[in-house]
Amino acid sequence: MKYDYINNSISFEDNGNIYNCHSYIPQSDFDEDNYGLLFLASPYFVAESDYYEVNLYRGKRKNRVGWIIPINLLCNTDIDYLSDLDDYLLKYADISLRKLLTFCIKKKLLNDLDFEITDILPDSVIIFIYNQDSLSLSEIDHVIPSLYDNGFYTFDDPLSANFGDLYSSQLKNREIKEAKSNGSLRKINLRLIHEKYHHLLFFKHLYSYILPNNTNPFFRYISLYQVIEILMSFAFDDI
Repeated sequence: MKYDYINNSISFEDNGNIYNCHSYIPQSDFDEDNYGLLFLASPYFVAESDYYEVNLYRGKRKNRVGWIIPINLLCNTDIDYLSDLDDYLLKYADISLRKLLTFCIKKKLLNDLDFEITDILPDSVIIFIYNQDSLSLSEIDHVIPSLYDNGFYTFDDPLSANFGDLYSSQLKNREIKEAKSNGSLRKINLRLIHEKYHHLLFFKHLYSYILPNNTNPFFRYISLYQVIEILMSFAFDDI
């Protein structure tokens, strides 16, 4: 899809119609095909300022793989505010917006010719935009448990997700608030699950479809205990 940046809008054509998505995010030179996007939500990160650089550990080696960006940041119209943001954050914000527009086009979600992205997608959406040279599409499911541990829930479709009823842990909420206030929460660090578990679909199903909206403590305990049993079974097999 060809996008043109004109008068603080991204303009594009679809089915003979010219659409304009309003955005003050500057154009970047990033190639959309080199980046992947994962939809997130969180009961702990709800502010427009909750954007974070994301690192991935492979053993002891750490690489920057992308950014976590709230969708509301893409609609910010304060030029002075945006100009003070990290250059790489703005580049990733731009590629996020283009990936979201491509998603909306493919899903046939466009109605109004002039719009903001939050006119189509919920303003609770958080985007994990990642460089596929550093984190491949085939690996993305393997960081879902780590995202969950950091306070982010993953969703395949933001239009069907129940953002209004996300599980919130009082302990996790307190930990994150303290980390924000003392300045220790600057980046999100992720790890892949061990390669011996990569073939299991259980982890994605549990952390994406079962835990985010289930608040029953007994059910959550039983579900998470299944993780321990699975890991123990693999451990015994290695003995």
